[in-house]
Amino acid sequence: MARDIRARLNAAADQLHKDGHVNHAYAVQAVLAPRGWTLLQGSKDEGTSSGVGRNLAMSVTDSLRSALKEASEQTDTTLGAVATAGLDRYVKGKWIPPKPVRSRRGTNAVKGSLNVRIDEQVLDAAVTRAAADSAELGYKLTVAWIALSWLVEEFDLQDALN
Repeated sequence: MARDIRARLNAAADQLHKDGHVNHAYAVQAVLAPRGWTLLQGSKDEGTSSGVGRNLAMSVTDSLRSALKEASEQTDTTLGAVATAGLDRYVKGKWIPPKPVRSRRGTNAVKGSLNVRIDEQVLDAAVTRAAADSAELGYKLTVAWIALSWLVEEFDLQDALN
């Protein structure tokens, strides 16, 4: 479903053009053009996310990364949008992540990096709150762990985390 968004947007632009909404059709086509997404930067509404956001890298096993990507495709969403929502809930005190887990000694699980884009304001607020919570909890709480644990919980992939 997520992969056919380009085809659906092209169909929408065609329909808009047929219905006489030429300016709207051109706007959709402009965004579909190579690097057209950059037109969306700086066009945010007051109080909404900043668009592209900043990169957040998380160290994950290859199997977990694959499971997360598959889950996001099945739900027609992006991992960045889900992670941003989780960090926002954390910042607002509506969700507390579990204590970070470490890989067991002797496990040779291949790890890689999972990169997602997070809204800058949410990311900055999460960094500040995580630092304060780390001091209070007595263990280091990172934004990467908070985002990853939210993704795992949201997509019900707790078994893939271990």
